[in-house]
Amino acid sequence: MLLAGSALAQPRVVPWTDTAPAVSGTEVEAAALGTPDLRTVTFRARRASARRTGEARAIERLHQHVDETLTRVLVSPAVAEAAHDVVQNEARVVAVRALVDGSAVLVVAVPRASLQAVVEVEQGW
Repeated sequence: MLLAGSALAQPRVVPWTDTAPAVSGTEVEAAALGTPDLRTVTFRARRASARRTGEARAIERLHQHVDETLTRVLVSPAVAEAAHDVVQNEARVVAVRALVDGSAVLVVAVPRASLQAVVEVEQGW
């Protein structure tokens, strides 16, 4: 059974590797590859460690993007800290591509509106 409007929804394309942070609709997204911790014994634990690693790497890429964007404008340290708080507190995983070796590519997104509420930057978000 199809729900109304579901025909209009486009499936999310999940990349196979890292992507630079970019604006996608109402969010700023970044993707990162997470590799498994080979010290773990079970495949499930390796996959979980890969997801944690990928999420942490994607969030770090978003923090770097915030730094690069705020470098172009003069903002106070308090505003920069608030922007980083938005990334840290509101970043969420929106897509996962599991790979056969236990690795995973995770797409992490932060709402643009939350970043814009902290500081208005014309380009970057």
